[in-house]
Amino acid sequence: MNNMCEAFNREILEHMKKPIITLLEGIKHYITKRMASQKELLHGYTGSICPKIQLVIEKNKKQTQGWSPTWHGDDDLSIFGVTNDIETYFVYLNKEACSCRKWDLSGITCCHVIACIWNIKKQPKSTFMDTYSNIMYPTNGPQLWPIDDLNTMTPSVMRRATGRLKKHRNNMNDEPTNPHILQTRFSTVTYAKCGAMRHNKRSCKGKKAAGKAIPKDGNKSKNTKKVKGGKGTKKSKEKQTEITQSSQAPQPTQE
Repeated sequence: MNNMCEAFNREILEHMKKPIITLLEGIKHYITKRMASQKELLHGYTGSICPKIQLVIEKNKKQTQGWSPTWHGDDDLSIFGVTNDIETYFVYLNKEACSCRKWDLSGITCCHVIACIWNIKKQPKSTFMDTYSNIMYPTNGPQLWPIDDLNTMTPSVMRRATGRLKKHRNNMNDEPTNPHILQTRFSTVTYAKCGAMRHNKRSCKGKKAAGKAIPKDGNKSKNTKKVKGGKGTKKSKEKQTEITQSSQAPQPTQE
């Protein structure tokens, strides 16, 4: 994506939420102003190509040192082989192609193509002026549009969707994640005694997991009820000891 596409995408953001006709009118006015302002800048520019592209070409010109082109005898003077005794590339000027693929991808001539152009003493075309040579003609407003006999198109009924409104776009597959946002990771929850998942103390059947020791009777605990004053309580044990001590005490003798 070049700078022109990035600038265009940035400017149309404010028109994206508008109706279709208002959106197109806003884009048209932006393009008209953009082309008019660029034409004013061109009056004081003497070059034949864009200034930034000119810097790239000047850099590629310095890299042509050591490359020797060889014409292969075609009638159009467009087929060349360029080599530096180590690497060899094929250049086709009429098709604007080079086997290094830099010219195909960026549209800017690489050092191999520049060496071929210098060999045949060919001049590049002035395409910078042709970029803004066309104009966009103005259009009348809605009050002068022709009226048709068809039914008026009404907008669809706006219904609010269920759930929370979406505010963020979907990330691309090759887009890096934001390092400042903590990713939500769901950990596996297991029961501590058996180490298995999807159950707790009530539903655990006592299956032994690897490295876990489980009692023979499982994880179920016996529900024993303690009754006040019953057997096994502290009070009942104290009463039993008192009775045994009184029964074992020596009885007084009669004289």
